[in-house]
Amino acid sequence: MVNPIDLNPTQPAQPGAPPKPARSQEAAGTSFAEVLREQQQTQAAKGLRLSAHAQQRLESRGITLTPQEMTQAEKALDKLAAKGAKEALLVTERSALVVSVANRTVITAMPREEAGENVFTQIDSAAILPHEEPAAQPQVKDRAGLL
Repeated sequence: MVNPIDLNPTQPAQPGAPPKPARSQEAAGTSFAEVLREQQQTQAAKGLRLSAHAQQRLESRGITLTPQEMTQAEKALDKLAAKGAKEALLVTERSALVVSVANRTVITAMPREEAGENVFTQIDSAAILPHEEPAAQPQVKDRAGLL
């Protein structure tokens, strides 16, 4: 007599044997939704956030951060995090920002002119961001190389 092959893993293979558990999610690996959520969180974490206090300081002091300054600050945070920094001072051409490196959050901000008059405490690192260069205007030269 031939026994049929049991394709349902939740049923006992033999009468009286305990049922096999269905494959768990851990055994099957990480689900697509979990991987997607982790990637989205990682990408969101790479940005730079402003605390409510920092937002108020920026507005009251008339400071705006350009997209280039935000990008430079994000790159500086990556470097600071790699070196183990926790709280840092970022100095831009126009402002000084105290940031939480781990949270990627600006804690407070002030114009650069005021930063020279202050003492910064409870920071373990500092980064001086490069100045923004205005877009170079093409220069037209004659054949002799003169303007």
